[in-house]
Amino acid sequence: MENSAFSLTSKIIEDVEAYILGFSCKNRFQAWFSKILVFPVRYLFLGAGELFKPFSRWAVMSFLFLVVGGFVGSKVNFSSEVSMFVLSLSIYAPMALVMFSVPSTYAFYGVKESHVEAVVKYIERIGINDVETIELVEENMGKIQERITARISAYKWLVGSLWAFFTLILNQHLNISLKSSPENWSGVVFDNIVALSFFVAISLVALAIIYSYKRASDLLMKTVGFGLVEAKHRVFVSGF
Repeated sequence: MENSAFSLTSKIIEDVEAYILGFSCKNRFQAWFSKILVFPVRYLFLGAGELFKPFSRWAVMSFLFLVVGGFVGSKVNFSSEVSMFVLSLSIYAPMALVMFSVPSTYAFYGVKESHVEAVVKYIERIGINDVETIELVEENMGKIQERITARISAYKWLVGSLWAFFTLILNQHLNISLKSSPENWSGVVFDNIVALSFFVAISLVALAIIYSYKRASDLLMKTVGFGLVEAKHRVFVSGF
Protein backbone atom coordinates (compact mmCIF):
# COMPACT_ATOMS: atom_id res chain seq x y z
CA MET A 1 0.00 0.00 0.00
CA GLU A 2 1.26 3.47 -0.93
CA ASN A 3 0.33 5.03 2.41
CA SER A 4 0.94 2.07 4.68
CA ALA A 5 2.71 2.72 7.99
CA PHE A 6 5.70 0.79 6.64
CA SER A 7 6.02 2.90 3.48
CA LEU A 8 5.55 6.13 5.43
CA THR A 9 8.27 5.09 7.88
CA SER A 10 10.61 4.20 5.02
CA LYS A 11 9.98 7.55 3.32
CA ILE A 12 10.64 9.49 6.51
CA ILE A 13 13.88 7.63 7.26
CA GLU A 14 15.21 8.11 3.71
CA ASP A 15 14.27 11.79 3.60
CA VAL A 16 15.78 12.57 7.01
CA GLU A 17 18.96 10.67 6.10
CA ALA A 18 19.36 12.82 3.01
CA TYR A 19 18.55 16.00 4.93
CA ILE A 20 21.00 15.58 7.81
CA LEU A 21 23.71 14.53 5.33
CA GLY A 22 23.07 17.63 3.26
CA PHE A 23 22.02 15.87 0.09
CA SER A 24 19.05 16.03 -2.24
CA CYS A 25 18.68 13.63 -5.17
CA LYS A 26 17.05 14.51 -8.49
CA ASN A 27 16.65 11.03 -9.96
CA ARG A 28 16.43 7.44 -8.79
CA PHE A 29 19.86 6.41 -10.08
CA GLN A 30 21.52 9.32 -8.29
CA ALA A 31 19.64 8.45 -5.11
CA TRP A 32 20.71 4.80 -5.32
CA PHE A 33 24.32 5.69 -6.11
CA SER A 34 24.51 8.18 -3.24
CA LYS A 35 22.89 5.87 -0.73
CA ILE A 36 25.34 3.05 -1.50
CA LEU A 37 28.60 4.96 -1.98
CA VAL A 38 28.30 8.52 -0.66
CA PHE A 39 25.99 8.36 2.33
CA PRO A 40 28.07 5.87 4.39
CA VAL A 41 31.14 8.12 4.25
CA ARG A 42 29.19 11.25 5.13
CA TYR A 43 27.34 9.33 7.81
CA LEU A 44 30.58 8.29 9.52
CA PHE A 45 32.02 11.80 9.30
CA LEU A 46 28.81 13.17 10.80
CA GLY A 47 29.03 10.68 13.67
CA ALA A 48 32.73 11.36 14.18
CA GLY A 49 31.97 15.06 14.48
CA GLU A 50 29.45 14.33 17.23
CA LEU A 51 31.72 11.77 18.89
CA PHE A 52 34.73 14.07 19.11
CA LYS A 53 32.81 17.26 19.84
CA PRO A 54 33.54 17.04 23.61
CA PHE A 55 37.24 16.54 22.83
CA SER A 56 37.29 19.61 20.59
CA ARG A 57 35.62 21.66 23.33
CA TRP A 58 38.21 20.42 25.80
CA ALA A 59 41.06 21.26 23.39
CA VAL A 60 39.80 24.81 22.85
CA MET A 61 39.26 25.42 26.56
CA SER A 62 42.66 23.97 27.45
CA PHE A 63 44.34 26.18 24.86
CA LEU A 64 42.63 29.27 26.26
CA PHE A 65 43.57 28.28 29.82
CA LEU A 66 47.19 27.80 28.71
CA VAL A 67 47.25 31.16 26.94
CA VAL A 68 45.87 32.95 29.99
CA GLY A 69 48.17 31.04 32.32
CA GLY A 70 51.19 31.76 30.13
CA PHE A 71 50.32 35.45 29.94
CA VAL A 72 49.88 35.73 33.71
CA GLY A 73 53.04 33.67 34.28
CA SER A 74 55.09 35.99 32.08
CA LYS A 75 53.95 38.96 34.17
CA VAL A 76 54.23 37.36 37.62
CA ASN A 77 57.26 35.12 36.90
CA PHE A 78 55.91 31.83 38.32
CA SER A 79 58.20 29.33 39.97
CA SER A 80 58.63 25.91 38.32
CA GLU A 81 56.24 24.32 40.84
CA VAL A 82 53.54 26.91 40.20
CA SER A 83 54.06 26.60 36.43
CA MET A 84 53.50 22.84 36.64
CA PHE A 85 50.35 23.44 38.71
CA VAL A 86 49.04 25.92 36.13
CA LEU A 87 49.81 23.45 33.34
CA SER A 88 47.96 20.65 35.15
CA LEU A 89 45.06 22.99 35.89
CA SER A 90 44.87 24.00 32.23
CA ILE A 91 44.55 20.35 31.24
CA TYR A 92 42.32 18.87 33.92
CA ALA A 93 40.00 21.78 34.76
CA PRO A 94 38.57 21.96 31.19
CA MET A 95 38.32 18.17 31.19
CA ALA A 96 36.16 18.30 34.33
CA LEU A 97 34.04 21.09 32.85
CA VAL A 98 33.42 19.04 29.71
CA MET A 99 32.77 15.78 31.56
CA PHE A 100 30.24 17.38 33.92
CA SER A 101 28.63 19.82 31.52
CA VAL A 102 24.93 20.48 32.01
CA PRO A 103 22.47 18.15 30.20
CA SER A 104 21.16 20.91 27.92
CA THR A 105 24.54 20.91 26.14
CA TYR A 106 24.48 17.22 25.19
CA ALA A 107 21.11 15.59 25.92
CA PHE A 108 19.62 16.33 22.48
CA TYR A 109 22.10 14.11 20.60
CA GLY A 110 23.16 16.96 18.33
CA VAL A 111 19.62 17.45 17.00
CA LYS A 112 18.86 21.03 16.02
CA GLU A 113 15.52 22.80 15.88
CA SER A 114 15.92 23.17 12.11
CA HIS A 115 16.19 19.36 11.87
CA VAL A 116 12.95 18.91 13.80
CA GLU A 117 11.17 21.53 11.72
CA ALA A 118 12.28 19.81 8.52
CA VAL A 119 10.91 16.49 9.75
CA VAL A 120 7.58 18.08 10.70
CA LYS A 121 7.24 19.72 7.29
CA TYR A 122 8.01 16.46 5.54
CA ILE A 123 5.47 14.60 7.69
CA GLU A 124 2.85 17.17 6.74
CA ARG A 125 3.85 17.00 3.07
CA ILE A 126 3.33 13.24 2.81
CA GLY A 127 -0.10 13.55 4.39
CA ILE A 128 0.35 12.38 7.98
CA ASN A 129 -2.09 14.55 9.89
CA ASP A 130 -3.51 12.34 12.64
CA VAL A 131 -2.11 11.13 15.94
CA GLU A 132 -2.87 7.46 15.26
CA THR A 133 -0.67 7.33 12.14
CA ILE A 134 2.13 9.21 13.89
CA GLU A 135 2.07 6.70 16.74
CA LEU A 136 2.21 3.80 14.28
CA VAL A 137 5.27 5.36 12.65
CA GLU A 138 6.79 5.83 16.13
CA GLU A 139 6.25 2.13 16.80
CA ASN A 140 8.02 1.26 13.56
CA MET A 141 10.86 3.59 14.49
CA GLY A 142 11.28 1.64 17.71
CA LYS A 143 11.77 -1.55 15.71
CA ILE A 144 14.33 0.18 13.48
CA GLN A 145 16.18 1.37 16.57
CA GLU A 146 16.34 -2.21 17.82
CA ARG A 147 17.87 -3.29 14.51
CA ILE A 148 20.48 -0.53 14.63
CA THR A 149 21.37 -1.38 18.22
CA ALA A 150 21.75 -5.07 17.36
CA ARG A 151 24.06 -4.24 14.46
CA ILE A 152 26.27 -2.00 16.58
CA SER A 153 26.43 -4.69 19.29
CA ALA A 154 27.50 -7.22 16.66
CA TYR A 155 30.34 -4.93 15.57
CA LYS A 156 31.49 -4.55 19.18
CA TRP A 157 31.41 -8.33 19.71
CA LEU A 158 33.42 -8.79 16.51
CA VAL A 159 36.14 -6.41 17.69
CA GLY A 160 36.17 -8.07 21.12
CA SER A 161 36.39 -11.55 19.60
CA LEU A 162 39.23 -10.55 17.30
CA TRP A 163 41.04 -8.99 20.25
CA ALA A 164 40.70 -12.19 22.31
CA PHE A 165 41.84 -14.32 19.36
CA PHE A 166 44.83 -12.07 18.68
CA THR A 167 45.84 -12.10 22.36
CA LEU A 168 45.71 -15.90 22.40
CA ILE A 169 47.80 -16.19 19.21
CA LEU A 170 50.30 -13.61 20.43
CA ASN A 171 50.70 -15.37 23.76
CA GLN A 172 51.26 -18.73 22.06
CA HIS A 173 53.73 -17.21 19.63
CA LEU A 174 55.63 -15.55 22.47
CA ASN A 175 55.89 -18.80 24.44
CA ILE A 176 57.07 -20.81 21.42
CA SER A 177 59.59 -18.16 20.37
CA LEU A 178 61.08 -17.87 23.86
CA LYS A 179 61.45 -21.64 24.15
CA SER A 180 63.06 -21.99 20.72
CA SER A 181 65.51 -19.10 21.11
CA PRO A 182 65.74 -17.96 24.74
CA GLU A 183 69.00 -16.11 24.07
CA ASN A 184 67.13 -13.68 21.79
CA TRP A 185 64.40 -12.90 24.27
CA SER A 186 64.71 -9.11 23.91
CA GLY A 187 64.18 -9.28 20.14
CA VAL A 188 61.21 -11.64 20.54
CA VAL A 189 59.58 -9.41 23.14
CA PHE A 190 60.18 -6.31 21.01
CA ASP A 191 58.60 -7.92 17.94
CA ASN A 192 55.55 -8.92 19.98
CA ILE A 193 55.25 -5.44 21.47
CA VAL A 194 55.30 -3.97 17.96
CA ALA A 195 52.60 -6.41 16.82
CA LEU A 196 50.53 -5.68 19.92
CA SER A 197 50.85 -1.91 19.43
CA PHE A 198 49.79 -2.25 15.80
CA PHE A 199 46.73 -4.29 16.69
CA VAL A 200 45.80 -1.89 19.51
CA ALA A 201 45.92 0.99 17.03
CA ILE A 202 43.72 -0.90 14.57
CA SER A 203 41.28 -1.79 17.37
CA LEU A 204 41.04 1.85 18.48
CA VAL A 205 40.36 2.97 14.92
CA ALA A 206 37.71 0.26 14.56
CA LEU A 207 36.04 1.31 17.80
CA ALA A 208 36.12 4.96 16.74
CA ILE A 209 34.37 4.01 13.48
CA ILE A 210 31.79 1.92 15.34
CA TYR A 211 31.00 4.67 17.83
CA SER A 212 30.92 7.27 15.05
CA TYR A 213 28.31 5.10 13.33
CA LYS A 214 26.41 4.88 16.62
CA ARG A 215 26.45 8.64 17.18
CA ALA A 216 25.26 9.29 13.63
CA SER A 217 22.48 6.73 14.10
CA ASP A 218 21.49 8.37 17.40
CA LEU A 219 21.31 11.73 15.65
CA LEU A 220 19.18 10.27 12.86
CA MET A 221 16.76 8.40 15.08
CA LYS A 222 16.40 11.22 17.61
CA THR A 223 15.80 13.71 14.80
CA VAL A 224 12.93 11.57 13.57
CA GLY A 225 11.73 10.96 17.12
CA PHE A 226 11.68 14.63 18.09
CA GLY A 227 10.03 15.45 14.77
CA LEU A 228 7.25 12.91 15.33
CA VAL A 229 6.62 14.24 18.83
CA GLU A 230 6.50 17.80 17.50
CA ALA A 231 4.11 16.75 14.72
CA LYS A 232 1.88 15.05 17.28
CA HIS A 233 1.99 18.17 19.45
CA ARG A 234 0.86 20.35 16.54
CA VAL A 235 -2.00 17.98 15.76
CA PHE A 236 -3.13 18.20 19.39
CA VAL A 237 -2.85 22.02 19.38
CA SER A 238 -4.71 22.37 16.11
CA GLY A 239 -7.55 20.28 17.54
CA PHE A 240 -8.34 22.82 20.20
